[in-house]
Amino acid sequence: MINNKQPRGERSKDVLLERSVVLKDLCSGFSETTEPHICLNKDIETNECLQNNGGCWEDKTINITACRVFVAAVQYDHSKGCKCPPGLKGVGLKYTVCESHDS
Repeated sequence: MINNKQPRGERSKDVLLERSVVLKDLCSGFSETTEPHICLNKDIETNECLQNNGGCWEDKTINITACRVFVAAVQYDHSKGCKCPPGLKGVGLKYTVCESHDS
């Protein structure tokens, strides 16, 4: 058990779990913005925009979204969430709507 959950991954009783599976489970125990640098690795981080667009606004006709995942390892800055594209303003929790400034 790691962080009160059973690690998942390809394994048998004679095979160890892959490093990334164990690290992902360990890193899931940290609160947002408190993760150690090793947890901000692209192989471990979950891209929340891939599932339901992270709950953010999107326009499929022109292929733009308000969902953002930024990892700047040099500055140890990790920001994610919804941010409307330039020229649009966000409306609602998590910017479920992005509309023109003129609206």
